[in-house]
Amino acid sequence: DRPQRAVMFVEANTQMQNVFRQRFKTAGFRVLVTQDPQRALTRFSEEPPPAQCVVFSTQDLGEKAVDAYQRFITADKTQRIPAVLLLGEQHGEWAARSDDAEHHVVVPMPIKLGEFHELLDRLVPHATV
Repeated sequence: DRPQRAVMFVEANTQMQNVFRQRFKTAGFRVLVTQDPQRALTRFSEEPPPAQCVVFSTQDLGEKAVDAYQRFITADKTQRIPAVLLLGEQHGEWAARSDDAEHHVVVPMPIKLGEFHELLDRLVPHATV
């Protein structure tokens, strides 16, 4: 029995939280959700980290999500963990606020859930152990 993959969503919109929770649970992920970007950073500074990937959504959190994402991808403890910055439709100008690492991805909304699922599959491969 392979270990379950886990992803944390930093999302303030309850409706979106539920969509992520339902969709990715069905896909076999353990889904963690928080509205607080700072809480996500704190949780990932613990050992072991709570998930293999984190998604920061700017839709309702705006600049706070971008700041947390940037701190996450540059911190010694978390920079190797896959991270996604999910940009709200009005936040396209923040697309450049990432590095060029393959496991740090900026995704503009809207995105089809199927494409998002493929992205997370790529970032968090099934454990082979």
